[in-house]
Amino acid sequence: ESHVILEYLDDRYRQSRLLPDSPALRAEHRQYAWRIEKDWMELADILLRHPDTLDAKAAKQAQHDLTQSLVSLSPLFAHYPYFMSEQFGYSDCLLAPLLWRLPQMNVQLPSAH
Repeated sequence: ESHVILEYLDDRYRQSRLLPDSPALRAEHRQYAWRIEKDWMELADILLRHPDTLDAKAAKQAQHDLTQSLVSLSPLFAHYPYFMSEQFGYSDCLLAPLLWRLPQMNVQLPSAH
């Protein structure tokens, strides 16, 4: 489970924290992580299934939903250098593999103007 690994790394290497020290901010970042898992990773799981088990209709819907969700939330990415933060953190560790695999999932985001 990626959360267990990330929390271990956060505890083990305290000089490069993935979660803020403030309990309120830690809870906020955990909530972001939960939303990433529920809103985006579940769609990615559908799209990354083996072709033999892939439901084409569900995949098309997941592709559309993931694209629309990322596009609609793109203004959030513009306010900070990292996901909702000035520093690389927990949510970025979860998002990086998802964003890296967008081409594999045939998800194409519009380019910025």
